[in-house]
Amino acid sequence: HILDTSAHVPLRLGLPRDGFLQNSISYNLTLAADGLVLPEHATDCYPVAVVTLGDHRVILKTNGPQSANNVVWEDQIELQAKGIDRWAKIKILDFKSYEDQELLEVVDKLPLLCQTEVHAIQLGSEYWLHCEGAAVDAPRKDIASKMNEGLIKPASTYRGTITLRLSKRERHQEAIFESWNARRQGGQLQVRVYTGHGFTSFAGKAVHVLVQVPGCRLPDHGCRTEAEEVHARRFNRNLLMFQGNVDRSGHLTFADGARFAER
Repeated sequence: HILDTSAHVPLRLGLPRDGFLQNSISYNLTLAADGLVLPEHATDCYPVAVVTLGDHRVILKTNGPQSANNVVWEDQIELQAKGIDRWAKIKILDFKSYEDQELLEVVDKLPLLCQTEVHAIQLGSEYWLHCEGAAVDAPRKDIASKMNEGLIKPASTYRGTITLRLSKRERHQEAIFESWNARRQGGQLQVRVYTGHGFTSFAGKAVHVLVQVPGCRLPDHGCRTEAEEVHARRFNRNLLMFQGNVDRSGHLTFADGARFAER
């Protein structure tokens, strides 16, 4: 192959036009959440969403306390940012313990329910984001706090799902929420477990291994009212459970019910 060194390749090829990265862009945000993990014994929360894009930040508050499931922010909000701002951070906070105070004064103190990030955002896009963090009421609060903020990876626990839509013009909120709900589908999950190693903290114990899938839950066919359908404790996110035994060296084995009982 012969390279023609005299050929001139424009340096602007593939780059945004002049001034685009500094131009102001208006985003209309529609936000919803599901499966938020609440503190033990809590049945509802007061979700506040904080969306940060570049140096710009907006705060969305629901119309009052809600359950952990099917959470919607009914107000569509506009966020102004620059073309260079392509990285968004979303935090869901709990305002319930601070309801008697001004939100803007305490927003940085609110307990974190979950958070996630979106890279290379685009207008007209829709994002389904699964959040991970620490277990509820984890004994090591310092480690749990860092894990919830994404500073310790991998995280141990699914913390909820956030749905974000970015549009150029204002959209009908109800139609968006209906389209999201229509996408819920039933399915079957098959899992085969083999063995495990390094469980020295459970040495000599019988254990239960739970299987969860982000965004999935077992239906509760006993729900009769709308309030029951969104209640935080009405959904079981533990899709499957396996019984196992951990020996003195931390080796985990699984067995069926009869063999497990014999051990």
